[in-house]
Amino acid sequence: MCAAPAGALECGKGAQARASQHPDVGTITRWCERGGVRDGRFVVDHPDGTRLLSMRFLRGMQHGPITRWHDDGTIAVAGGFSMGLRHGTWVMWALDGRKLGQFTLDRGTGVAKQWWNNGNLRHQGAFRGGVRHGAWRFYRRDGSLQRTGEYADGLQHGTWTDFKADGSVLGSYTLDRGTGLVLRHHDDGQRAAHGRLEHGRRDGVWITWHDNGHRATLESWRDGKRHGRAVRWHTSGHRATEAIWVDGKRHGMQRHWDYAGHLTAEVAWHGGARHGPAKRWRAGQLEQTRCFEAGRLKWQREAGSESPDAVVMTCAPATNR
Repeated sequence: MCAAPAGALECGKGAQARASQHPDVGTITRWCERGGVRDGRFVVDHPDGTRLLSMRFLRGMQHGPITRWHDDGTIAVAGGFSMGLRHGTWVMWALDGRKLGQFTLDRGTGVAKQWWNNGNLRHQGAFRGGVRHGAWRFYRRDGSLQRTGEYADGLQHGTWTDFKADGSVLGSYTLDRGTGLVLRHHDDGQRAAHGRLEHGRRDGVWITWHDNGHRATLESWRDGKRHGRAVRWHTSGHRATEAIWVDGKRHGMQRHWDYAGHLTAEVAWHGGARHGPAKRWRAGQLEQTRCFEAGRLKWQREAGSESPDAVVMTCAPATNR
């Protein structure tokens, strides 16, 4: 079953058609809006018109059938919503068209499932009123059990356990309604992640590790939002990115390095928007300079394309905090 090509979106009486395009991947989102909220059809398409998602809203809530397609146009998921809650039978298909499985929810209550593309179960768990509530089990692609635990009203609660592929225990941690220290493990027993949750939100310093033992990320969080310094490393051990976040928004100079540790980019941010110079290097040579103001591109200059006006092309950097 293939997706229909994208067409003009028609909205009902009193509703307005809206549209936006993703700045990076180019996908086009179209929806109907009434009184400032989504009401009616909602679709997402590739730039070539191949449909990715089709669903409906009623007074701002998902309501009615929903269909998702794989990138090649074959159907991936079909299900339904009732006033914002998953309702009825949901079916999933693999990339090759094989039916993977199905499950049924009654207005957000029941046991939901998801499958790997090879047909093995990926996870299954209980919902109540649209939030996770009850026992959950997670599986690896090969079908072996990876992790078990329970949720209470959407928050991890009680003991969570990681397992090796042979079924032996890797480690465990205990949370009280989403509060406590988390320690996750890779399949070989090495640490994967460590940090604290407060009522289900990350808080304080979180560290993750690659499966080769090298540190992967070090981030500061406050009330579920990145706040402070955030660093990521390649599996080689070289730094990949470094940035400053303030209340969940990038703020200040963000830098990028390649796998060998060479600087490849610098981008200035202010309050979550690119603001100031953005530079890109290739093989150690400056390749491009762009200037942004409140997220909008002011000017762009390629290396070796100096113009008579270049000397007056200034770009104030964002302020670090």
